[in-house]
Amino acid sequence: MDRKKLIEETKLAFEILYMSVAMAKQRLNGEDFIKVGIDIMREAKRNNVFDTHKELIASTLVDEFDKKLNPKMDAEQRQSMIMVLTGKSILFRI
Repeated sequence: MDRKKLIEETKLAFEILYMSVAMAKQRLNGEDFIKVGIDIMREAKRNNVFDTHKELIASTLVDEFDKKLNPKMDAEQRQSMIMVLTGKSILFRI
């Protein structure tokens, strides 16, 4: 899959899935983001793009989430979320 198309599809999935949850709850929430992000990553795994593009997908999701936050996440928080989504965190394995 082409990198640009993958980024656009990831952004669209985020907007549809996460923002519908955030709108329903009327707030942005890191826990909800992780749940939706893991679902998107699992779908990528089913579509055989996870192994080759997991870092790109995870960083795109984190970027889109961070754009909506005020204040923004620091570099350590961003990296921690990317690690969770890619399955590199000891807390979660996809």
